[in-house]
Amino acid sequence: NPHRSRAGKMLDARRAQASRHMALEEYVIIDIETSGLSPDNDRITEIAAIHIKDGVTLSEFSTLIKQNIVLSPEITALTGITSEMLMSEGIPIKEALEKLTAFVGGCPIVMHNAGFDCRFLVSEARRNNIALFRNRCIDTLPLAKKLVHGVGQYTLTALCEHFGIDVRGAHRALT
Repeated sequence: NPHRSRAGKMLDARRAQASRHMALEEYVIIDIETSGLSPDNDRITEIAAIHIKDGVTLSEFSTLIKQNIVLSPEITALTGITSEMLMSEGIPIKEALEKLTAFVGGCPIVMHNAGFDCRFLVSEARRNNIALFRNRCIDTLPLAKKLVHGVGQYTLTALCEHFGIDVRGAHRALT
């Protein structure tokens, strides 16, 4: 419309720009595995991240965390991660968090049930005196609850099953 005000045209341009950014052309997906449910008492056992740009995987980051802990049989059965794997294949949490922060850079982060994972990441960062990234974070859990109907639970496993996605090997951070 040629009679629109300059402010109206600027607002339209900002809306178009915001819409493009909402599509998230570049982002990093992060997932973690833990030894339990308490960020105060339990520890991160695995961290994984995938850098996506324009729908294409650019790179992946995945590491077990060297933790001198005994994993419960339930956690080992769920994840396939053993205490021995952590000690022999893992890297120290401080090093892992530093590498994760460098991997993420300035990209927005996408997580499922972000509150859970973020509480663990923040707790581990504090324990190890690490400055963790403060990037924009999109939590797919509320999005799934809003957009996907007919699912009893909104876990990643339940959502994958709902959409017919193979979940064998699930409960490892990169899968």
